[in-house]
Amino acid sequence: MMSDRQLTVEAKAIYAYFATCIGSEDTSFPTVGEISKGLNMSEERFRKHQKNLIERGYLTIRKNAAANGRYSTNVYVIQDRIANG
Repeated sequence: MMSDRQLTVEAKAIYAYFATCIGSEDTSFPTVGEISKGLNMSEERFRKHQKNLIERGYLTIRKNAAANGRYSTNVYVIQDRIANG
């Protein structure tokens, strides 16, 4: 993943951030605000480079619904290699 020249430096930093948040599973649950603050970047910049990871197959996002069905949280799943290659 780090040698993928189609990923931006910022996308690689975001991926590394997620990787450090992971416990025994392949999911990570930080908020966009926490990630942005931790990486010293705006939420807009974060989303731009997060999209780069999603497009390349390194990151997927699932929604978890809360018990009340109104509020959901993001579940981030990182892949250590792209699905197509």
